[in-house]
Amino acid sequence: MDTTESETGKKKRVSGWLSIKSPDDVEKAITRAINKILASSDCINHVGKIASLANAWVNVRRLAIDAEEVRGIKDRLTKLEEDLTKRVSKLEGTK
Repeated sequence: MDTTESETGKKKRVSGWLSIKSPDDVEKAITRAINKILASSDCINHVGKIASLANAWVNVRRLAIDAEEVRGIKDRLTKLEEDLTKRVSKLEGTK
């Protein structure tokens, strides 16, 4: 369970809670989980979990890189649209 209810009736987070709002947060959570497994005395028994978490980490990283590329493309497109608008305005002004 990720929350507990206090005596006042308010829910509060349990120790170790990590809020996930971005790909970076997912990376941190996965890294934390892998580190906990590796720190345990029987980490060999959890090789499948480590492999699965590592695969998830790679996918999250790939998603973050793709998102950065999309932002860059959007920025360049916006610049091109602004330049085109200026050129069209300039041409219309010369008619």
